[in-house]
Amino acid sequence: MKFFHKTFRPIITIMCAMFLAITFNCCVNAPSYVEVYPRHFKIRTPFILDRGIMINTYWGNAREHHVLYLDSHSPSWVKRSIIQYNRSFTKSKKFGFKTSTADGSAVQGDVGICDSLFFEGITFKNVPFYVMPDTSKDNTPGNGALGIDAMSKAIWKIDFTRSELTCASGIDSFEEMDWWEERTANEKTKIVAVPAQHFSGRGMFDRDATLWLGFVLKNKNGNIFFAADTGYNDFTFKEIGKRYAPISISILPIGAFAYGPLSLLIAAAINRPLILGLLYGFAWESWAADAWGHFSKA
Repeated sequence: MKFFHKTFRPIITIMCAMFLAITFNCCVNAPSYVEVYPRHFKIRTPFILDRGIMINTYWGNAREHHVLYLDSHSPSWVKRSIIQYNRSFTKSKKFGFKTSTADGSAVQGDVGICDSLFFEGITFKNVPFYVMPDTSKDNTPGNGALGIDAMSKAIWKIDFTRSELTCASGIDSFEEMDWWEERTANEKTKIVAVPAQHFSGRGMFDRDATLWLGFVLKNKNGNIFFAADTGYNDFTFKEIGKRYAPISISILPIGAFAYGPLSLLIAAAINRPLILGLLYGFAWESWAADAWGHFSKA
């Protein structure tokens, strides 16, 4: 027993602390009961492109018009000024939020529920929104963002060529790809599935049973590497660079995990060698940030 205490007590303490941190962070967020009607739908509509993808939404029985960004990595949020006299919006008596913005500024406020949000024949019911304080620094043209709570209820397809957005209740078709497989997107571009380093699993017995992918877009004007959600792997990324050089631009993840301060430190430890290794080790021409500017969910 003495050996057990000396050897495992620190490990058990750390595990308990991690469990409590994860549980606390999950519990302080307002629960989501978003419903979507009709049950089956598929719409196509133009979108607005202005520092992000923007859509026209209409709130409540009065159909008040609000332009929202689409952001599948953050909670839904809205500017305080537009909901002050909106009868479809109710302030929660139980929940608030505390987070940070893209520039690191701390922000906190109320959480409210929009009873009905209409978008091109689709109705989202009971959508929770973070109410963001109005500031003089805020010069974004939209009124807020439609985030993960609502976007997770549909399948979204963005066609930048036609500036068209498709929103559907299900997937019409999809293709599975293995590492290093190639598909033709059009006469100018081919898509290659490349390895990404990430665990997988949906149940107790399927840990690491499926593959995670990044993608290389092969085009005569220059190849693009989208790393997707990945950690650093020296062999994998060297092999990608060897096979598909020259790579004109690499889209690399710099976002953080969603489970508190400890995971933020882990994310920083992973992302820094990933970016530095790709830039200096493989001499790729330039890179862009993926998952930048979203809410911290810690």
